[in-house]
Amino acid sequence: MKKIQENNEAEIMCVVLEEAREAYAEEIVIGLDSEDTNNLESNVSRIVQWIEAWLKNQDLDSGS
Repeated sequence: MKKIQENNEAEIMCVVLEEAREAYAEEIVIGLDSEDTNNLESNVSRIVQWIEAWLKNQDLDSGS
């Protein structure tokens, strides 16, 4: 039963990723592996860095 759930979750994430790739420019859609805890921790760190860079860019754009 657990394996079925894992397969369903993986399939859902693949569909979401494909739909994002179809809807947005290729260079802004990035798939992140989440196979284990190390991947998850790395992904969180990477996303936080992206957000911080985006926020900094917003401040520069607004002249603050």
